[in-house]
Amino acid sequence: MKKVLDSPVSATFSSEMAHACHYNAWVLSIFQPYLRGALLEIGVAHGSFYDLLPSGIRYTGLDIEPCYVAQAQQRGRQAFVADIADSRSLQGRGPFETILCFNVLEHVFDDRKALQNLGTLLREGGHVCLFIPAFPVLFGPMDALAGHHRRYTKASLRAIFPDGLQLEKMVYFNFIGGLGWALNKGRKPRTLDDTAINAQIRIFDRYILPLSRALQPVTQAFFGQSLACVLKKVPYPP
Repeated sequence: MKKVLDSPVSATFSSEMAHACHYNAWVLSIFQPYLRGALLEIGVAHGSFYDLLPSGIRYTGLDIEPCYVAQAQQRGRQAFVADIADSRSLQGRGPFETILCFNVLEHVFDDRKALQNLGTLLREGGHVCLFIPAFPVLFGPMDALAGHHRRYTKASLRAIFPDGLQLEKMVYFNFIGGLGWALNKGRKPRTLDDTAINAQIRIFDRYILPLSRALQPVTQAFFGQSLACVLKKVPYPP
């Protein structure tokens, strides 16, 4: 999960996202039918989804940054250091029923290899739940600060599906958030933990999100800030 910039890791995300409880719950709700059994979460920096998971989940976290893994372990959570683009670092792990890969794949230079590796960690019938930034046209300074290599469309994501992972669901997510990201393309903050950015997140989470959520059934087919996708592990073709 290589970063584009050499800036401190904390500069590549907004600390306010960990407190955007309504937004995080909305994201997780998209994947609710698949949250069960042994679950692996890729990227534990925010630690914002663990407390929202259903009871009975057997949780494991993964991150490329040892400091975030150590923090998760200090909270009593099972976690390990690995790079999802490096199959050697994943050996002996799994199998898992569900893998959550939220806002991570865009950071990985070889996203095709990373997705293939995630498939090897699943038991047959298990699911990879992907949540990634959408639409290359929205790529701007904030994406570069976040360490994004790319933003996706449905077509570009389909192009990296490996054998053995079958598409179950793919929708665009958060129409108003996409418009807001487009308006922010002209901004050049020094860090994503900028005061103004954090304020926008708070305002959206408290006041604007209900409208974007109400529009979701209509807008999910054609536009959104993000792309939500579920892939199921199936037997390889004979």
